[in-house]
Amino acid sequence: MRLRTTKANNITVIVGGINVTGAPLQASELSALRRKHTRIIQGVEVVDGAELTIELFDREVTDWDAKSLETGEDIPCTAGQKRIVYENNPDFVAEVMAKLSAAAAAERSEEQGNSQPGPSGTSTQAK
Repeated sequence: MRLRTTKANNITVIVGGINVTGAPLQASELSALRRKHTRIIQGVEVVDGAELTIELFDREVTDWDAKSLETGEDIPCTAGQKRIVYENNPDFVAEVMAKLSAAAAAERSEEQGNSQPGPSGTSTQAK
């Protein structure tokens, strides 16, 4: 099995007819981001899901060909515009994040192609 030692490449997904390009964060980056948006209240972990999602969306999405519904003009792929898109279109953001995650998982699976069970159903290493 070969293992990745560099950050994943950009992945492009299509959501609602919009091409969205992003680079999923590495596990350590996700962990740090989750810690940043988590507080302990009376012994219970509370995650600010909205702020976590906005920052994750901002950090993972690197480009899009989105146009404004009102003016038809291109929407710049900036942190401020991504926040506005999240606030007005949370379902779009959720679908983008889900598709980026699924595409990244599929890419990892392809990279680890020899991790599938062998002809006998089990790996020779497991014996």
